[in-house]
Amino acid sequence: MTNQEFISSIKEVENTTQHNNFLDDLTKTNPNRLCEILNLIPKDQEYLLRHWQLRSVYERIIKIAGFELGLENIEITNKIFKSAFRERDKNLIASVLVFKKEPFELIEQQIQTNNDELSELVIHELLSRNIELSKSKSFNRIEEINSNSQFSNLALETSELEKENDFPSYASNGGGNGIAFAFQRNEEYKNIVNQRPEEINIEQSNHIVHAIEHWGGMSIGYNGKYQNSLSVEEIIISTPEFYEASKIRVRELKPSKAFALIFNASSNGSAYTTGYYGAHGRLRTWKTLNSMISNSNFISLKETENKIKENKWYEFNTNSWFINEWLDLGVITINEKSKEFGIIAATDTD
Repeated sequence: MTNQEFISSIKEVENTTQHNNFLDDLTKTNPNRLCEILNLIPKDQEYLLRHWQLRSVYERIIKIAGFELGLENIEITNKIFKSAFRERDKNLIASVLVFKKEPFELIEQQIQTNNDELSELVIHELLSRNIELSKSKSFNRIEEINSNSQFSNLALETSELEKENDFPSYASNGGGNGIAFAFQRNEEYKNIVNQRPEEINIEQSNHIVHAIEHWGGMSIGYNGKYQNSLSVEEIIISTPEFYEASKIRVRELKPSKAFALIFNASSNGSAYTTGYYGAHGRLRTWKTLNSMISNSNFISLKETENKIKENKWYEFNTNSWFINEWLDLGVITINEKSKEFGIIAATDTD
Protein backbone atom coordinates (compact mmCIF):
# COMPACT_ATOMS: atom_id res chain seq x y z
CA MET A 1 0.00 0.00 0.00
CA THR A 2 1.39 3.38 -1.00
CA ASN A 3 1.19 6.34 1.33
CA GLN A 4 -1.50 8.01 -0.78
CA GLU A 5 -3.51 4.78 -0.94
CA PHE A 6 -3.32 4.59 2.85
CA ILE A 7 -4.67 8.13 3.24
CA SER A 8 -7.43 7.57 0.69
CA SER A 9 -8.56 4.26 2.17
CA ILE A 10 -8.87 5.45 5.74
CA LYS A 11 -11.34 8.27 5.03
CA GLU A 12 -14.28 5.86 4.67
CA VAL A 13 -13.57 3.28 7.39
CA GLU A 14 -15.60 2.96 10.59
CA ASN A 15 -12.77 1.35 12.53
CA THR A 16 -9.12 2.42 12.27
CA THR A 17 -7.64 -0.64 13.99
CA GLN A 18 -6.27 -2.10 10.77
CA HIS A 19 -4.68 1.21 9.80
CA ASN A 20 -3.16 1.64 13.26
CA ASN A 21 -1.67 -1.83 12.93
CA PHE A 22 -0.18 -0.78 9.61
CA LEU A 23 1.42 2.24 11.31
CA ASP A 24 2.78 -0.02 14.04
CA ASP A 25 4.37 -2.25 11.38
CA LEU A 26 5.96 0.79 9.73
CA THR A 27 7.39 1.83 13.10
CA LYS A 28 9.41 -1.39 13.08
CA THR A 29 10.19 -1.74 9.39
CA ASN A 30 10.25 1.68 7.72
CA PRO A 31 9.68 4.55 10.18
CA ASN A 32 10.58 7.19 7.57
CA ARG A 33 7.23 6.51 5.94
CA LEU A 34 5.50 7.79 9.07
CA CYS A 35 6.84 11.26 8.23
CA GLU A 36 5.66 10.92 4.64
CA ILE A 37 2.14 9.88 5.70
CA LEU A 38 1.98 12.66 8.28
CA ASN A 39 2.85 15.24 5.63
CA LEU A 40 -0.12 14.09 3.53
CA ILE A 41 -2.58 14.93 6.31
CA PRO A 42 -3.93 18.52 6.19
CA LYS A 43 -2.69 20.52 9.18
CA ASP A 44 -6.05 22.04 9.90
CA GLN A 45 -7.91 21.53 13.16
CA GLU A 46 -11.38 22.04 11.69
CA TYR A 47 -10.66 19.60 8.88
CA LEU A 48 -9.44 16.95 11.31
CA LEU A 49 -12.50 17.43 13.49
CA ARG A 50 -14.68 16.60 10.46
CA HIS A 51 -12.50 13.65 9.42
CA TRP A 52 -11.95 11.73 12.64
CA GLN A 53 -10.16 8.88 10.85
CA LEU A 54 -7.37 11.18 9.68
CA ARG A 55 -7.24 12.78 13.11
CA SER A 56 -6.79 9.31 14.60
CA VAL A 57 -3.85 8.63 12.27
CA TYR A 58 -2.31 12.03 12.95
CA GLU A 59 -2.52 11.56 16.73
CA ARG A 60 -1.26 7.97 16.50
CA ILE A 61 1.88 9.09 14.66
CA ILE A 62 2.46 11.87 17.22
CA LYS A 63 2.38 9.30 20.03
CA ILE A 64 4.64 6.91 18.13
CA ALA A 65 7.21 9.70 17.74
CA GLY A 66 7.60 9.97 21.50
CA PHE A 67 6.72 6.56 22.89
CA GLU A 68 7.85 3.98 20.38
CA LEU A 69 10.69 5.31 18.24
CA GLY A 70 13.97 4.54 19.97
CA LEU A 71 16.98 6.80 20.18
CA GLU A 72 18.32 5.23 17.00
CA ASN A 73 15.43 7.02 15.25
CA ILE A 74 15.80 10.38 17.02
CA GLU A 75 16.07 12.19 13.68
CA ILE A 76 12.69 10.79 12.60
CA THR A 77 11.17 11.84 15.91
CA ASN A 78 12.42 15.36 15.23
CA LYS A 79 10.93 15.36 11.72
CA ILE A 80 7.54 14.35 13.11
CA PHE A 81 7.87 17.03 15.81
CA LYS A 82 8.47 19.68 13.15
CA SER A 83 5.38 18.49 11.23
CA ALA A 84 3.12 18.72 14.29
CA PHE A 85 0.94 21.84 13.99
CA ARG A 86 -0.58 22.01 17.47
CA GLU A 87 1.45 23.15 20.45
CA ARG A 88 -0.04 20.41 22.62
CA ASP A 89 1.23 17.77 20.18
CA LYS A 90 4.77 19.11 20.44
CA ASN A 91 4.48 19.20 24.23
CA LEU A 92 3.25 15.61 24.20
CA ILE A 93 6.14 14.38 22.06
CA ALA A 94 8.66 15.97 24.41
CA SER A 95 6.94 14.61 27.50
CA VAL A 96 6.65 11.02 26.34
CA LEU A 97 10.07 11.09 24.66
CA VAL A 98 11.72 11.03 28.09
CA PHE A 99 9.58 8.05 29.14
CA LYS A 100 11.73 4.97 29.83
CA LYS A 101 14.82 6.43 28.18
CA GLU A 102 18.16 6.97 29.86
CA PRO A 103 18.05 10.75 30.42
CA PHE A 104 21.66 11.64 29.67
CA GLU A 105 21.85 9.48 26.56
CA LEU A 106 18.61 11.09 25.38
CA ILE A 107 19.74 14.68 25.91
CA GLU A 108 23.14 14.02 24.31
CA GLN A 109 21.54 12.68 21.14
CA GLN A 110 18.75 15.25 21.06
CA ILE A 111 20.98 18.32 21.22
CA GLN A 112 23.02 16.94 18.32
CA THR A 113 19.94 17.22 16.06
CA ASN A 114 20.18 21.05 16.18
CA ASN A 115 16.43 21.19 16.77
CA ASP A 116 16.54 23.60 19.69
CA GLU A 117 12.75 23.84 19.89
CA LEU A 118 12.42 20.18 20.87
CA SER A 119 15.68 20.23 22.83
CA GLU A 120 14.48 22.99 25.16
CA LEU A 121 11.27 21.06 25.85
CA VAL A 122 13.21 17.88 26.58
CA ILE A 123 15.55 19.79 28.91
CA HIS A 124 12.66 21.04 31.00
CA GLU A 125 10.73 17.77 30.89
CA LEU A 126 13.83 16.19 32.44
CA LEU A 127 14.00 18.94 35.06
CA SER A 128 10.35 18.20 35.89
CA ARG A 129 11.59 14.74 36.78
CA ASN A 130 14.39 16.11 39.01
CA ILE A 131 17.17 15.03 36.64
CA GLU A 132 20.44 16.80 37.52
CA LEU A 133 21.42 18.09 34.10
CA SER A 134 24.64 19.60 35.47
CA LYS A 135 26.01 16.04 35.32
CA SER A 136 25.68 16.01 31.54
CA LYS A 137 28.95 16.19 29.62
CA SER A 138 27.21 18.65 27.28
CA PHE A 139 25.98 20.98 30.01
CA ASN A 140 27.53 24.02 28.31
CA ARG A 141 25.45 23.35 25.21
CA ILE A 142 22.36 22.81 27.38
CA GLU A 143 22.98 26.21 29.00
CA GLU A 144 23.28 27.82 25.57
CA ILE A 145 19.99 26.32 24.38
CA ASN A 146 18.22 27.34 27.56
CA SER A 147 19.54 30.91 27.51
CA ASN A 148 17.88 31.50 24.13
CA SER A 149 14.64 29.72 24.98
CA GLN A 150 11.24 30.66 26.40
CA PHE A 151 12.38 28.91 29.60
CA SER A 152 15.41 31.12 30.18
CA ASN A 153 13.97 32.50 33.46
CA LEU A 154 13.99 29.00 34.91
CA ALA A 155 17.13 27.60 36.48
CA LEU A 156 18.72 24.46 35.07
CA GLU A 157 18.22 22.76 38.38
CA THR A 158 15.11 22.16 40.43
CA SER A 159 14.28 24.44 43.34
CA GLU A 160 14.03 23.47 46.99
CA LEU A 161 10.23 23.59 46.65
CA GLU A 162 10.31 21.07 43.82
CA LYS A 163 12.81 18.78 45.50
CA GLU A 164 10.57 18.52 48.56
CA ASN A 165 7.78 17.05 46.45
CA ASP A 166 7.36 13.44 45.59
CA PHE A 167 6.00 13.26 42.07
CA PRO A 168 6.05 9.45 41.80
CA SER A 169 5.36 9.38 38.07
CA TYR A 170 7.53 12.38 37.37
CA ALA A 171 10.67 10.65 38.60
CA SER A 172 13.41 9.44 36.27
CA ASN A 173 11.92 7.22 33.55
CA GLY A 174 8.45 8.33 34.64
CA GLY A 175 5.63 9.29 32.34
CA GLY A 176 2.62 11.20 33.61
CA ASN A 177 2.19 13.17 36.77
CA GLY A 178 0.31 11.68 39.72
CA ILE A 179 -2.74 13.69 40.76
CA ALA A 180 -2.24 15.48 44.07
CA PHE A 181 -5.42 17.51 44.25
CA ALA A 182 -7.18 18.82 47.27
CA PHE A 183 -9.66 17.59 49.83
CA GLN A 184 -11.28 14.20 49.96
CA ARG A 185 -15.02 13.76 50.42
CA ASN A 186 -14.78 12.56 54.01
CA GLU A 187 -13.13 15.73 55.33
CA GLU A 188 -15.35 18.00 57.38
CA TYR A 189 -16.58 21.44 56.38
CA LYS A 190 -16.71 24.33 58.85
CA ASN A 191 -19.97 26.28 59.02
CA ILE A 192 -19.51 30.03 58.49
CA VAL A 193 -21.60 33.15 58.78
CA ASN A 194 -21.03 34.69 55.37
CA GLN A 195 -20.55 38.41 55.94
CA ARG A 196 -18.21 40.08 53.49
CA PRO A 197 -15.76 42.44 55.24
CA GLU A 198 -15.73 46.02 54.02
CA GLU A 199 -12.03 46.60 54.71
CA ILE A 200 -10.85 44.49 51.77
CA ASN A 201 -9.86 45.33 48.21
CA ILE A 202 -9.86 42.54 45.63
CA GLU A 203 -9.06 42.61 41.90
CA GLN A 204 -9.26 39.92 39.27
CA SER A 205 -5.91 38.77 37.84
CA ASN A 206 -5.51 37.09 34.46
CA HIS A 207 -1.85 36.50 35.25
CA ILE A 208 -2.66 34.21 38.18
CA VAL A 209 -4.68 31.81 36.03
CA HIS A 210 -1.76 31.42 33.58
CA ALA A 211 -1.07 27.91 34.92
CA ILE A 212 -4.65 26.76 34.34
CA GLU A 213 -5.81 28.71 31.29
CA HIS A 214 -6.70 25.39 29.65
CA TRP A 215 -9.38 24.84 32.33
CA GLY A 216 -11.42 27.48 30.52
CA GLY A 217 -14.03 29.65 32.19
CA MET A 218 -14.05 27.59 35.38
CA SER A 219 -10.82 29.12 36.66
CA ILE A 220 -10.25 32.34 38.60
CA GLY A 221 -7.39 34.37 40.01
CA TYR A 222 -7.49 37.33 42.39
CA ASN A 223 -5.03 39.67 44.08
CA GLY A 224 -6.08 41.71 47.06
CA LYS A 225 -5.21 43.76 50.10
CA TYR A 226 -6.93 43.98 53.49
CA GLN A 227 -6.67 46.52 56.30
CA ASN A 228 -7.64 44.95 59.62
CA SER A 229 -7.03 41.49 60.99
CA LEU A 230 -9.08 39.07 58.90
CA SER A 231 -9.24 35.30 58.96
CA VAL A 232 -8.35 33.22 55.93
CA GLU A 233 -12.04 32.28 55.66
CA GLU A 234 -13.13 35.92 55.58
CA ILE A 235 -10.72 36.70 52.76
CA ILE A 236 -11.85 33.72 50.70
CA ILE A 237 -15.58 34.46 50.97
CA SER A 238 -14.92 38.02 49.81
CA THR A 239 -14.20 36.52 46.38
CA PRO A 240 -17.30 36.78 44.11
CA GLU A 241 -17.40 33.06 43.32
CA PHE A 242 -17.66 32.26 47.03
CA TYR A 243 -20.15 34.94 48.17
CA GLU A 244 -22.83 32.28 48.60
CA ALA A 245 -20.72 29.83 50.61
CA SER A 246 -22.07 28.73 53.97
CA LYS A 247 -19.46 26.05 54.59
CA ILE A 248 -15.70 26.10 54.05
CA ARG A 249 -12.64 23.92 54.55
CA VAL A 250 -9.20 25.46 54.95
CA ARG A 251 -5.86 23.97 55.92
CA GLU A 252 -2.36 25.38 55.89
CA LEU A 253 0.14 24.10 53.35
CA LYS A 254 3.87 23.96 53.08
CA PRO A 255 4.88 26.12 50.09
CA SER A 256 6.11 22.98 48.35
CA LYS A 257 2.64 21.43 48.60
CA ALA A 258 1.10 24.57 47.10
CA PHE A 259 3.55 24.22 44.20
CA ALA A 260 2.52 20.58 43.78
CA LEU A 261 -1.19 21.37 43.63
CA ILE A 262 -0.80 24.06 40.97
CA PHE A 263 1.79 22.12 38.97
CA ASN A 264 -0.48 19.06 38.88
CA ALA A 265 -3.43 21.18 37.74
CA SER A 266 -1.29 22.77 35.03
CA SER A 267 0.59 19.75 33.71
CA ASN A 268 -2.32 17.27 33.89
CA GLY A 269 -5.17 19.51 32.78
CA SER A 270 -8.74 19.31 33.97
CA ALA A 271 -11.26 16.51 33.65
CA TYR A 272 -11.94 17.49 30.03
CA THR A 273 -8.84 19.30 28.82
CA THR A 274 -5.28 18.28 27.95
CA GLY A 275 -2.56 19.48 30.29
CA TYR A 276 0.53 21.47 29.41
CA TYR A 277 2.79 18.54 30.39
CA GLY A 278 5.96 18.92 32.44
CA ALA A 279 8.01 21.63 30.72
CA HIS A 280 5.26 24.18 30.11
CA GLY A 281 3.37 23.14 33.24
CA ARG A 282 6.43 23.95 35.33
CA LEU A 283 7.02 27.33 33.65
CA ARG A 284 3.37 28.31 33.96
CA THR A 285 3.31 27.25 37.62
CA TRP A 286 6.25 29.51 38.48
CA LYS A 287 4.66 32.43 36.64
CA THR A 288 1.37 31.87 38.47
CA LEU A 289 3.07 31.64 41.87
CA ASN A 290 4.95 34.85 41.11
CA SER A 291 1.69 36.62 40.21
CA MET A 292 0.05 35.45 43.43
CA ILE A 293 2.72 37.14 45.56
CA SER A 294 3.90 40.05 43.42
CA ASN A 295 2.78 42.64 40.88
CA SER A 296 6.12 42.43 39.07
CA ASN A 297 6.93 40.18 36.13
CA PHE A 298 8.50 36.78 36.65
CA ILE A 299 12.26 37.38 36.50
CA SER A 300 13.90 34.34 38.01
CA LEU A 301 13.00 31.17 39.80
CA LYS A 302 15.24 31.93 42.78
CA GLU A 303 13.81 35.41 43.30
CA THR A 304 10.24 34.09 43.25
CA GLU A 305 11.10 31.15 45.50
CA ASN A 306 12.50 33.50 48.17
CA LYS A 307 9.30 35.57 48.11
CA ILE A 308 7.14 32.45 48.32
CA LYS A 309 8.77 31.51 51.61
CA GLU A 310 7.73 34.85 53.14
CA ASN A 311 4.04 34.01 52.74
CA LYS A 312 1.63 31.59 54.34
CA TRP A 313 -0.15 29.17 52.01
CA TYR A 314 -3.50 27.43 52.36
CA GLU A 315 -5.74 25.18 50.32
CA PHE A 316 -9.50 25.59 50.56
CA ASN A 317 -12.83 24.31 49.37
CA THR A 318 -16.36 25.68 49.82
CA ASN A 319 -19.85 24.33 49.29
CA SER A 320 -20.46 26.89 46.54
CA TRP A 321 -19.12 27.10 42.97
CA PHE A 322 -16.87 24.02 43.28
CA ILE A 323 -18.31 20.93 41.65
CA ASN A 324 -16.32 17.92 42.81
CA GLU A 325 -13.77 18.64 45.50
CA TRP A 326 -11.39 15.80 44.66
CA LEU A 327 -10.46 17.36 41.32
CA ASP A 328 -10.91 20.99 42.34
CA LEU A 329 -8.13 23.46 42.97
CA GLY A 330 -8.28 26.17 45.63
CA VAL A 331 -5.11 27.86 46.91
CA ILE A 332 -4.70 31.16 48.76
CA THR A 333 -1.46 32.81 49.88
CA ILE A 334 -1.27 35.60 52.47
CA ASN A 335 1.53 37.94 53.45
CA GLU A 336 0.62 38.97 56.98
CA LYS A 337 3.19 41.77 57.03
CA SER A 338 2.00 43.59 53.91
CA LYS A 339 -1.61 42.33 54.28
CA GLU A 340 -1.65 41.20 50.66
CA PHE A 341 -3.07 37.97 49.28
CA GLY A 342 -3.48 35.97 46.07
CA ILE A 343 -6.08 33.35 45.20
CA ILE A 344 -6.25 30.73 42.47
CA ALA A 345 -9.19 28.36 42.09
CA ALA A 346 -10.54 26.04 39.41
CA THR A 347 -13.27 23.48 38.96
CA ASP A 348 -14.01 21.36 35.92
CA THR A 349 -15.43 18.03 37.02
CA ASP A 350 -18.88 16.57 37.47
